[in-house]
Amino acid sequence: SVAATSLLGLPMVYWTGRKAFRGRAPERSRPAPKWAALALLFPPAIAAGYLASVEGVLPGVLGPAAQVLAAGIPVALLALWVRRLSQPITPTRAWGHFLMGLWTTPILALALEAVLLVGVGAALVAGLASQPGMVDLIMELGMNPGLAPDRIDASLSALLLNPWTLVCVVGFVAVLVPLVEEAIKTLGGVPFLGIRLSPSEAFLGGVL
Repeated sequence: SVAATSLLGLPMVYWTGRKAFRGRAPERSRPAPKWAALALLFPPAIAAGYLASVEGVLPGVLGPAAQVLAAGIPVALLALWVRRLSQPITPTRAWGHFLMGLWTTPILALALEAVLLVGVGAALVAGLASQPGMVDLIMELGMNPGLAPDRIDASLSALLLNPWTLVCVVGFVAVLVPLVEEAIKTLGGVPFLGIRLSPSEAFLGGVL
């Protein structure tokens, strides 16, 4: 996956290099319909994944290739379809939007979510500590490896079903994470703010 993510930067290298060294700026265009032939690779990718994971045929070779293709082909087809329906844009802009989403936003999202997780964890600890008996329960689970299995199950149930635990977990997973990730997706248009993107161009950038 890391190798595929890196190789997807090569088209951007080509287009920017052509502009820098040959002085030929790419023109606005739509992708050619022939790229829809990528769909033909999807069934072989699924078959290769089956062979690798179920039949054990070259799992170290077929497995990674099948995973990347099966995950990437639907994304590529969606991007091609949206670009075909939208107004033409330059290849550098299209790849710029795409690579911002591919390279920058996951790293930034994970970093922000890690910071939020620390805050949620602190709130959870403070909330549990304010309730009678919860500190002793946590200490018992953490410091006593010889607890009977039924006692461990009962203690974990009491801990996980505590209102503070439920509120913190649901709040983090269902509220904070989606807000962060959806907000960060707008960064796909940041490199092009200086050229006054139209609403349709900004929408296309967000999709890519």
